[in-house]
Amino acid sequence: MTLQESIEQERLSYINVRGRLLQFFLVNSFNNDTEEFSKHNIFPNDMKRMKYFIDIFDELYHENEVIQCDLVFANGMWFITDYNTPFEVIQSIKNSIKTIKEHLGLA
Repeated sequence: MTLQESIEQERLSYINVRGRLLQFFLVNSFNNDTEEFSKHNIFPNDMKRMKYFIDIFDELYHENEVIQCDLVFANGMWFITDYNTPFEVIQSIKNSIKTIKEHLGLA
């Protein structure tokens, strides 16, 4: 694999995990309401956008695999405990966050 191919593969991986994190918030806190989601998705750059959503996710799922309370308001977003969110989904988002942090130099 050439250096250029490696860089492209890393960038594609970042785009995929970034999308997974944003999709998680769109579905789980905005009930797929893209208009409301866009109100929270206004940042001067991608690093600030990702940090914003990562910080909220880390606050909600900091040690446990379930949301920390029944109803959470985080920066104007609302989250309702969803006991149907599979462990694998939460772990996948945590892995995505790890990749995002590495890519952006936040780790």
